[in-house]
Amino acid sequence: TVRRFLEIHGETLEKVVFAVSELEEATYQKLLPLYFPRSLEEEIQSLPYLPADIGNAEGEPVVPERQIRITEKPGVPD
Repeated sequence: TVRRFLEIHGETLEKVVFAVSELEEATYQKLLPLYFPRSLEEEIQSLPYLPADIGNAEGEPVVPERQIRITEKPGVPD
């Protein structure tokens, strides 16, 4: 989500800070290079490990059951 957001709005931000616990830090250290590669080589190595579905344009997961559905006359049978 952060990566997708930055692709669209990154020029408006100077810094992104991840506040994580000591327990989470190792996971972030391992995963951050997948989403924020520091070189072309690191990016190529990361591709097989990234999920195929990376959500919508903002990087947010799309869950059909949670999408808002707007109808012309809610509650009225078709």
